[in-house]
Amino acid sequence: VRDDSIVEERGLFYRERADGCYSTGAYLIYKLLEEGVMTCVMTTSFAVIIFYSVNAQGSVLYFILTCLVTAFVGVVLAYLVAALCPTANAANTVLPVYITVHLFVIGLLLDPLPVYARWFADVAFLRYTWRGLMLNQFGEGGMKNPLFGFGGILEFYHLDESVMTMWEQLGMVGVFFFFYLIATYMALAYVRHIKR
Repeated sequence: VRDDSIVEERGLFYRERADGCYSTGAYLIYKLLEEGVMTCVMTTSFAVIIFYSVNAQGSVLYFILTCLVTAFVGVVLAYLVAALCPTANAANTVLPVYITVHLFVIGLLLDPLPVYARWFADVAFLRYTWRGLMLNQFGEGGMKNPLFGFGGILEFYHLDESVMTMWEQLGMVGVFFFFYLIATYMALAYVRHIKR
């Protein structure tokens, strides 16, 4: 994802939008289509190669869809950060830090989370991606009774009592896509970094 393209095109976008050439929505749709074609091709290829090369279990369709939806969440999140940050350097710093914090709270590295940090895990889209992929791999129709002596992997990560199915987890990732898309639209429409 090239979040700096939003920053690089900022002056042109402000001028052409002010001149009535196109709306904020049209610009955002264009950027998504521009990035979306390559994202679909690359992510689907990547997902198929990974799924079969590691002999993954579960549904290959679910694996591909989860990778695609998560990639598109990453695209709109990168656009949001780029729209909010005044420079490309700031955007390229904020986005990796934000994603890294997500990685700490999804339930893989820090488990259990302190009480005061649990809310952040609920708003981390990668948590739902990870849970869905774990349920696909080790849930119904997936790998059973791995090498752990204390039970299965789902029990270890407390996913066996999850109230959400893997498809509901994917749906939650989709909700994040639309949330970040709306936030990106609002940021592009109302945040100004250049005076005209």
